[in-house]
Amino acid sequence: MRFTAFLAATAFGAFATASEEAHVRDFSLRTNNGLQSISFKLQPANLQCTSSSAAELAGTSFITCDTSKYRFSINGTKPEYQLTIIKEVAVGAGIQGSIKFQPQCHAGGDGVNDYVCYLANDIDLILA
Repeated sequence: MRFTAFLAATAFGAFATASEEAHVRDFSLRTNNGLQSISFKLQPANLQCTSSSAAELAGTSFITCDTSKYRFSINGTKPEYQLTIIKEVAVGAGIQGSIKFQPQCHAGGDGVNDYVCYLANDIDLILA
């Protein structure tokens, strides 16, 4: 019994202190009176994170990157957005990181409120 409690406490402690660095590459988003689409690569997991559902992007839920344990959420409006990334490390447990940024945007060609935005530099954040 004591060993089981020790093992559980050790495992929980490992999950609680786990962290990793995530790199967001090739980021782009489109906004036209609200977010329309987003796409980026997540390294070092080599995943594509994408959504072209305005309803999904407007919600508060997290969107899965490929079929992985990584999920993302984006909030904000031009000029500032916040990207949150979560990695599930065990059932009901995860690590996460958030970062605010201001992408460079230009006219998207579909009206006065249509913008295509990208990052000149990649984003690095710590998931903890």
